[in-house]
Amino acid sequence: MGSLTDKDYDYNQLILGEEAYLAGDTTPFQVYNGVNHVTMEGISIGQKSLDIAPGTFKMKNNGTGGGLSLTQEVRNLFQRLKFQEVRLQGSPWALCYFGSVSRDLKGFPVVTFYFAGGAVIGLDTLNFFVQAKDDVFCMSVHPSHDLSVIGLLAQQSYNVGYDKDKGLIYIESIDCQLLSS
Repeated sequence: MGSLTDKDYDYNQLILGEEAYLAGDTTPFQVYNGVNHVTMEGISIGQKSLDIAPGTFKMKNNGTGGGLSLTQEVRNLFQRLKFQEVRLQGSPWALCYFGSVSRDLKGFPVVTFYFAGGAVIGLDTLNFFVQAKDDVFCMSVHPSHDLSVIGLLAQQSYNVGYDKDKGLIYIESIDCQLLSS
């Protein structure tokens, strides 16, 4: 997935079958009721690892994968940075602030997800926030207590390949333009 916010970016693509590009670090996955589940082992914001109980994200017998709300961690960080929280009526985003991602979040720490097997996804400001209005940006991660979903915004600038036979997901940070040739 390349860039979802740049309307002129022509390199977003879905490749199925033998032509799929499988490279990068891997994490095992399980399928339950048609949903792919991976095991997240940790999260860090910059150099700070979040204190997460072991097994928090382990898939349960009912197919839920456990969840952890990053919302409170980010809310605490933004309170320290003196950002003013705002609620957007009718918005799908849970946590929003007055400001601009490109202007006000320079130097914001990378949020990193660590998966079983060693694969990682690092979310910079363009993966972790969305500019909802000219003067309001929102965290693109939604709070949940029973399921964690890594959405398309988080997967921008990553090649994510699925090997169903081996039960592995390949994750590689890449300029998706390189895959088009």
